[in-house]
Amino acid sequence: SDGTTDDVNISWSIAKASFDMSNAKWDYTAPFTYNGTSKSVTLKGLPVGVTVQNYTGNSATNAGTYTASATLTYDAANYNDPTPIAPLTWEISKAMVNMPTVTTTAFTYNGSSQGVSIPENAAYTVTATTSATDAGSYTATVALNNKANYQWNDGTTGDINISWSISAIGVAKPTVTTTSF
Repeated sequence: SDGTTDDVNISWSIAKASFDMSNAKWDYTAPFTYNGTSKSVTLKGLPVGVTVQNYTGNSATNAGTYTASATLTYDAANYNDPTPIAPLTWEISKAMVNMPTVTTTAFTYNGSSQGVSIPENAAYTVTATTSATDAGSYTATVALNNKANYQWNDGTTGDINISWSISAIGVAKPTVTTTSF
C-alpha cells in the first residue's frame, strides 16, 4: 500500500501465561493431637502445571508448633511466576490424659496389706507407696511418662501426689480397779 515491494518485518510475541493460584492453600484446618504417628500438611488446589518440588517443615510426630513451606515447580519459559504460597504455622497438641481418681484414701489397720487403687494407664507411671500393712501416712506418685507429648486433662504436666493413710486400731484402755484384800 506504500508503493514499495520490500519485505515487511512484523515483530510479534507470545506473552507468558499466568497461573490462577486462587484455589491453592494448605490442607490444615485445626491442630492435630499427638498419638505417636507422623502428621503432615500439604498444599491442595494447585492449578495444572504447578507442582510441589519439595516441602520443608511439613511433617512431624511430636507435640509442638512447626512452620511448613513449599517450593513450587512450573514451566518458567511459558508461565509467569505463580503467586507464592505463604508459609504455614501448624501445631500438634499434647494428648490429654485423664487424671486418675482415688476414692478411698483412709484405711484402718487390720494386719493385712491395704492401699490405694490407681487405674493403670500406658501414659503414666505410679511410684512410691500404693500399699502397706502397718499404720502410717503414705504417698503414691503418678507421673506422666512423656511430658513433652502428654498432659493431664486440666492442662498441667506435673506429678500427682496422692496422700493416704492407715490408722491404728483404737484399743480400749484397760481399766484397773483396785480391790483391797
